[in-house]
Amino acid sequence: MQLTIIAGDDISSLEVGADIEIEILVSLCKIELVSIADIPLEQLQLTFNGQKIVLNSSDLLKKQLKDFNIKDGDAIHVEKIKQTAKKTIPPINFPTSSTSTGLSSIISNLVKSIKVPTKRPSEDSQDRIMAERIFDSLSEPVRLDFLRANFPELAAAYEANPTDKEAFVTAFYQSKKELARKERLMMDETSEEGQRYVAELIERQNIDFMHNFAMEHMPEAFIPVHMLYIRMKINNCPVIAFIDSGAQTSILSESCAKRCNVLRMVDKRIRVQAVGIGGNQKMLGRFGLSTLLRHKCSIDLVKMVLRFGDGTETPFLSEAEFQREKEAVVLSDIANNEKTG
Repeated sequence: MQLTIIAGDDISSLEVGADIEIEILVSLCKIELVSIADIPLEQLQLTFNGQKIVLNSSDLLKKQLKDFNIKDGDAIHVEKIKQTAKKTIPPINFPTSSTSTGLSSIISNLVKSIKVPTKRPSEDSQDRIMAERIFDSLSEPVRLDFLRANFPELAAAYEANPTDKEAFVTAFYQSKKELARKERLMMDETSEEGQRYVAELIERQNIDFMHNFAMEHMPEAFIPVHMLYIRMKINNCPVIAFIDSGAQTSILSESCAKRCNVLRMVDKRIRVQAVGIGGNQKMLGRFGLSTLLRHKCSIDLVKMVLRFGDGTETPFLSEAEFQREKEAVVLSDIANNEKTG
């Protein structure tokens, strides 16, 4: 599913699966959006569909998008947690006298008011943890597919050696630096390279929009279409014929010619090569099958029939009918082979 990720003024889109963990999603967002790249996970919060979650729990980070009912087309806001309360320095009681005891009291109060911050992992350490988590998740094909689509350099580094974590971490560092460099260039209106990156980003967003539009209004374009087949007979032998209006020449396979007992009629002086979607195949010869053009056939996709010039019609086989007919032909071939053998 396609998600829109928003972090301040930065906007990006990610294509992920519903089973991706929140931790992995945020890690990918930090790669894509420079503005949140250096913020630790525990200081980030996500807002979507009226919900707000703070990333301060390991159990929450392991949850999946579907656990929060996040759907295709949703927008997720990623932002740093706002500090609502400021720590105040305790009041210092200045002594009325300028004695050494009073000065010691002032120094003591100042020392007590200083709050030493807890030690946090360095930026490199945070990046390494993020890279290692992504690396460990790539054993799942769906996540590797996502990485190929959105971060091809990282995917290439992983596929070059799926067991070399250090090489992947190095590639992760380089990818992050490159994204930061592109971000700086895009902010420079005088940079030709930066403007090219802006154009690429706009082009990518347009492609994402068209993809989402097609998914909504023309979903059949993403589903394999069953080909057009009809029942026919050659030499009184049942055959399933594939209708290909783009083929120049009608083709009969050697096995089909044997089954129809017409192999003896093949002119072996002619050698041809069939070139098509299935690849290139050497043909034994050419047999004069009746062509669509000769019989003035028309493909009627409204009635789903093949109509001949004299008005005769034959229906196209449905996918289920095609499978049944194909199995019947195979069984017939086996029976014939047993008889001749």
